[in-house]
Amino acid sequence: GARLALELRMGEDVFAATVARGALTIERGAHPAPDVVVSADANTLAAMVYGGMSIAAATRGRQAVVDGDADALRAFARLFPLPPVADAAST
Repeated sequence: GARLALELRMGEDVFAATVARGALTIERGAHPAPDVVVSADANTLAAMVYGGMSIAAATRGRQAVVDGDADALRAFARLFPLPPVADAAST
């Protein structure tokens, strides 16, 4: 599979995320060689990964700064699809 390297900055918290050989590793601290660096609060990052907020919308609204390969961020987000919403009538 593809290898992805991201640095996620949420305020003072910085994380290095690497996807390689089907495994995700997240460590506290800067990534030594990120494909992309994303600076956003946790809610905006979650909206970009899970909520369908586009990178363009997040950066245009100044809710996020994306420096580097935006396609790497898109590929990362596709790794975490939410399950389908249950039909309210069947619950």
